[in-house]
Amino acid sequence: MQVTAFIISGGRISDPGIIRSWMEKEAAAVVICADGGARYAEDIGVVPSVVIGDMDSIDEKHLTSLEEKGSLIIRYSRFKDETDTELALNYALTLKPRLILLFGAIGTRIDHSLANIFLLAGAVPEGVELRIIDDRCEIFLVTDKASVRGRSGQTVSLIPFSPLVSGITLRGFEYPLRDADMKMGLSLGISNRLTGTEGFIEVKSGRLIVVNNFEL
Repeated sequence: MQVTAFIISGGRISDPGIIRSWMEKEAAAVVICADGGARYAEDIGVVPSVVIGDMDSIDEKHLTSLEEKGSLIIRYSRFKDETDTELALNYALTLKPRLILLFGAIGTRIDHSLANIFLLAGAVPEGVELRIIDDRCEIFLVTDKASVRGRSGQTVSLIPFSPLVSGITLRGFEYPLRDADMKMGLSLGISNRLTGTEGFIEVKSGRLIVVNNFEL
C-alpha cells in the first residue's frame, strides 16, 4: 500500500490541530519533520517517523526524547545547500508515496515561503502529488488535470508557473475558461470562485499553481 507522507516544517501554523484533522483522513501515513517542525508534531501528540535537518531549531533534550520514542534522527551540517524542508521532501520522495502533504511551509519569511512553493516542481518528475497545506489555503501544481473541492463562492487563484500555460479549461468556476492561455507575470487567474462544491482544471501544456483558499 502506498502511504501518504506528512511533512511538518517550521513555518507558521496557527492551529497545529489542522495536521491532526488531515491525518485522520489517511489510513496509512508517515510523518517527517523538518527540524523545528517536530514541535508541532509534539503539540498534537504525534511521534514523527523521521526528524531531518541541521537541528538548529530544536534542542538536544527534545531530540533525545524523540529518539527514545522511536524517531529516526537524520542530522545535516548547517553548511548545506538545501533547506531543511527540501531535505524532508527529498526523503519523502524516496518512500514513493501516493501523496505528500506539506505543513508549516508558509510563514513570515517570504524567501522561505517562495522557496517552499517552488519545491512543488520537485515532485513532478517523480509522479507524486505534493500539496502545501496552510490553515488558510492549500497550494498545488497542475500539469494535466486536477479538481478543487470546497464551498460555493470559495476563492481559487490560478498562477502560471511556466512562461506559458496553454489549453486551460475550467469547469465549475464563476469565470470558466475553455482552451485558454495564461502567461507568467499576468494576474488573469487571481480570485476566481467555485460555483459549487467542486471545480475542475485541465491544462494541455505548462505548469499552473492553484491556490485554494479555505475561507470565502
